[in-house]
Amino acid sequence: MRSIYTLFCCMVMFLTSSQLSAASFDVVNTGSNMTVFVIPGATMSGDVADVSEIGIFYTNDSGDLVCAGASSFTNDGSPFQITLWGSEAGEDNGMSANEVFTWKAQSADGAEYDVTPSYSVEGSDVYQLNGFTAVSGLAFTATEPQPVVGCMDADASNFAADATEAGLDQWGNSTCVYASCDDIPTWGCIYADGFGTFNADFSAAQCSEYGGSPCEEPSSDVVGCMDSNASNYDSLATVQGYDQYNNLQCVYASCDDIPEYGCIYGNGFGSFNADFSAAQCSQYGGSPCEEVLGGTDSTAVNYNSLANSNDSSCIA
Repeated sequence: MRSIYTLFCCMVMFLTSSQLSAASFDVVNTGSNMTVFVIPGATMSGDVADVSEIGIFYTNDSGDLVCAGASSFTNDGSPFQITLWGSEAGEDNGMSANEVFTWKAQSADGAEYDVTPSYSVEGSDVYQLNGFTAVSGLAFTATEPQPVVGCMDADASNFAADATEAGLDQWGNSTCVYASCDDIPTWGCIYADGFGTFNADFSAAQCSEYGGSPCEEPSSDVVGCMDSNASNYDSLATVQGYDQYNNLQCVYASCDDIPEYGCIYGNGFGSFNADFSAAQCSQYGGSPCEEVLGGTDSTAVNYNSLANSNDSSCIA
């Protein structure tokens, strides 16, 4: 039920998001750099109308994009340059030698853009200390905003007001955390770190097996023993109770009280059938109540005091 495939997909989505979305256009002056110069009259194309800032990024050791150099942007044909900072020795704070540029841009309201540059000299798209690269054109493509994944239920203790996509764990359960069954959106299973809805393949019993706390729909039914001959007869019961072995949850004092031949246990009763015999009853600690055929007429010559079922064999 709990799928590893879903976990893999979530990890891929997370990694893709972190690699394609830069957190900030802020830069660190490391003391070593190169210059990237966008020439006068450079060709600007694509979704350029709202762009206000442009930058070049490197990938750090954690796989995240980090800005190595940035500039404000106005689409008026004016030249501009980006000072591109290189990493300090032993640090992970800038471009590495021969690292390929990753261009990004953003608008004033935070929309992001992929940028495809055209270089005046082919192959000059890598970092070189004290180097110089000229750019003759930039093509802008607006990127889809990355969803903010989290709990979107205001009744949950970990409600995320900025979430735009409901969070799910690797088993397809909601990542919303609920304090009690009073807060849940539907009947289901409260885990310490999430919530799973009951369905045809997931029950309250399974919830408990997995370490959760089941929240079941209240029922007006009263489960109990409905046989008035039983010592634990419940006059209020509306549904006959059965144990996990499908035995009646009725307790009988003797074989005179049972509804049919079967096995009296200390806490219930099991009927005999093709798969359950008197011998097995005794093996399981029960008291068998078997059919004994014979003459039940006490005036007959062959009267059988042990018989409880008349076989019409009585001799007058």
